[in-house]
Amino acid sequence: MNSNIIYLKIRKPQMLKVTSVLIGIFLAGCNGGNSSSSTTSATQGVIDNININRDSQLATQLSIETTLLTENQANSKAISDSSCMQILPQNGKNMITSYSGNQYYSPAQIKFTLQNKCSTYINLNGLTAVLSGININGKSFASAGGSIKWIDQDQLNGAPWLNISSANSGSNITLNLTTPSCSGNYCDWAKMPPNSSKTITINTAVNSAINSFTVSSLTLDGVTPPPAVESGSLQLIIDSSSLKSLCTTTNCAIGLDLISPASQKIASMNINPKESPVYTVKYNGLLIGNYTVSVNGSSLPNPQGGSITYKTEPASIPVSKNTTTSAQTTFSYIPAKILGSLTITNQNFPDSTLFANIGGLPGSVTSASNSYPFTINLNSSANISGLNTGNYTISVQGLADPLKGVYYKADPLSLSIVDNQNTAKSLTFSKLATSSLHKVTFSVSNLPATATNVSFAGQNAAFKYNTDSLSNGDYWFANNESAIAINIAVPTGYTVSYSPQVITPATTSVSISFQAITNSYLTTSNGQIVDSSGNIIKLKGINWFGFNNGGTMLDGLWSSDPLSGDFSTTVQRIKALGFNAVRLPFSFKDLAKSPNNFSHSNCPTATNSQLLANLTNPSVTPASGTSIPPLSYAPTRASNMCNDYLPNNSTMDRFIWVIDFFAKNGFYVLIDDHLREDQTILNSGVSSWANQWKDLATRIKNGMPASSSSKVMFDLLNEPDNFGIRWEASGSNPSLATAYLSAMDAIATVLPNNIYMVEGTGQSGINANWGDGFATNKTLISQSGLSDPNGFFTAVLSKPYVNQVVVSPHVYPPTVTNASSDYFGSGLYNRLNNSFGYLNYTGYCVNSNCHKFPVAIGEFGSRFTDNRDLLFFNSFASYLNSSNDANDGKHQPIYNWFYWSWNANSGDTGG
Repeated sequence: MNSNIIYLKIRKPQMLKVTSVLIGIFLAGCNGGNSSSSTTSATQGVIDNININRDSQLATQLSIETTLLTENQANSKAISDSSCMQILPQNGKNMITSYSGNQYYSPAQIKFTLQNKCSTYINLNGLTAVLSGININGKSFASAGGSIKWIDQDQLNGAPWLNISSANSGSNITLNLTTPSCSGNYCDWAKMPPNSSKTITINTAVNSAINSFTVSSLTLDGVTPPPAVESGSLQLIIDSSSLKSLCTTTNCAIGLDLISPASQKIASMNINPKESPVYTVKYNGLLIGNYTVSVNGSSLPNPQGGSITYKTEPASIPVSKNTTTSAQTTFSYIPAKILGSLTITNQNFPDSTLFANIGGLPGSVTSASNSYPFTINLNSSANISGLNTGNYTISVQGLADPLKGVYYKADPLSLSIVDNQNTAKSLTFSKLATSSLHKVTFSVSNLPATATNVSFAGQNAAFKYNTDSLSNGDYWFANNESAIAINIAVPTGYTVSYSPQVITPATTSVSISFQAITNSYLTTSNGQIVDSSGNIIKLKGINWFGFNNGGTMLDGLWSSDPLSGDFSTTVQRIKALGFNAVRLPFSFKDLAKSPNNFSHSNCPTATNSQLLANLTNPSVTPASGTSIPPLSYAPTRASNMCNDYLPNNSTMDRFIWVIDFFAKNGFYVLIDDHLREDQTILNSGVSSWANQWKDLATRIKNGMPASSSSKVMFDLLNEPDNFGIRWEASGSNPSLATAYLSAMDAIATVLPNNIYMVEGTGQSGINANWGDGFATNKTLISQSGLSDPNGFFTAVLSKPYVNQVVVSPHVYPPTVTNASSDYFGSGLYNRLNNSFGYLNYTGYCVNSNCHKFPVAIGEFGSRFTDNRDLLFFNSFASYLNSSNDANDGKHQPIYNWFYWSWNANSGDTGG
């Protein structure tokens, strides 16, 4: 055998190695083919000729395995070098078997893949596949009663639909495969294209249980020999001269591979730029097709802070019959640039005591083309590195105490930055004169005895404000701040209303009124959901679907498994994991269906040890005596039965019972009309849809105690984008704004104090996900072609239930949305702020009347198998907590979310 290893002698005692290989494995027992070795000087102007062995170009993973692995010797006929059609292994196996079923009927499958390894179109006339030694439960296929039911085939890479006939005898199955008949000049459609594959699935069955199903071997016979091989040459110049300075004679070996049209590595070489800055090699005997050159990036020398790039021209190298094609791979090196740096000091601030708790002041170092943010504390310093040469200005947020009427503005600073030098600058501040301020009188009624603080945030962020005590009296604001939002820390047990909520230069007074909370329902205050005592509620929920897809019950209760097959046990597990809320998608049409029976026998109650094993970290042994808390409200179960307690008289009654069950066990329950499966709003109209919501609210009110119904929340319509519903009426679709208002008006006549959640729509222009889309900025709406929700929010501000409305976007990572940008970091934060983040911070304003809407993420989730999703979730967690780089002063923390989904059968996230 010829190993196709070429050693090229160069001017110094350094060896440049060129290896013709297939996946780095030397082929043993090769038949025919030619290879040659040459020893030449590897210098510019000298061409090293390398003849590529034809066998190594035609070799496949399977042929290597057959040579090296004795258990695959039975496949020698299938992988003959004279054969175009070969078996393509999957995970190291020639075939895959599977079976399932029960004692009455059990299907079994055998799957294998054929591939055309030749570079021409092939007819399959007379190709036979023989599967030998097929045994079921230790008996031959025929003796076990096996029969072939049908044969499936896929169509990949243009492969035609094959004619397949089958026969079985004893423990063997024989398949005869032919391509469609065709004559004339245009018959490539009826042949197997080069490199195409065809997966065959033999579906068999027996009328009994299967305990074992084995196949000894798979062989091919009657294969089509390859046509006469046509070949050409490739002359490749490798110019790595720009990397000479990074290498010595011993520390560089840049790896390059020549990749064949079949995506096989057929030649490799190691280049030292110090020894061979320009090297030319000619490959002979190449099969016709397009070749590429692959560079092993890990073999490149250390760029020492600079960057190395490389490219091959042409990128796809066409090799033609009896011709020589030229190509060149060129490496480039850009040395690292040592940039300038800046030290900013902020010493001897005159009012350090007054502003001792104000924290870091945000600032920026800005040139004509770049801006570098920084944060600096009083009487400290900040360092900014990586500045390009140029002229810069330094800007820093001023300091303000409205109650004291003390304002400081940072004096402007200009500077020049030079590469490889540090520049030092000191900040100074000037106190604003009283004439630059205007007085606003705060009138507070029912001020709680508990100390209450007020803070401010200016729209143009000119000042950072001290947090002051709220009191009746005068506060002072800068005339150059166009809009200043008021944020009041509401004590427990109170809600607050105030007008205006934004201070402008024309504002002279603010009226603030506190109200003690006396009802037992959830409400909202200052952009958060609160309970009857004014405590902030943090909804930590999961989605659990089933009442929306025809199942007539929450999905997953299909088995007799004691942990997952019983509803009450599953609820116990959910509660033990720390969730306090659940979102239940439903469809009005499914609530009218007859219920399926989910009772299971042979379904024992889960033991504490089973629950512990399921709910605790398997690497940590629970302390002795640890137990999973039981539900405070649990059904009575018959012995060895699951779900026998579920109502079976109607799906509607079962739905009401499930809601009540969750509520009695301490859950907040969000019910969601799932538009994807329920188009009642489109088919019956807004009025009928709103009445159905009213009827459902009536069933909830009458079907459970007030202590349960007060925990119910209404997610009015899931992901309106699914059917093109927009905030305004569009075509035959109704206005989403009108629909929401109609539904809330209807429900409020029955349950006037419950929470409503509304989802956005029609704003894909800012990459809003389904259920997202609440941007109200007129400029953004116009520039991005967005559906406009301003009419909805304006109307809601005049509704009696305005304090019960929560915005509920859905936010998903790139594997669900296919996003290629703005899915992490500042890009994500800006997108979310533009859509809904502003609503719980500055709120929605009509003139100076502003209302802050809480945010609850109705859906989010992932399979966590893609690094892009991990980037998204790191940033998304920071955004929800308003922490790290997401603490942007443009949104409050978002405490409420519902993960999609508890179900393991979710197509998007896997559950």
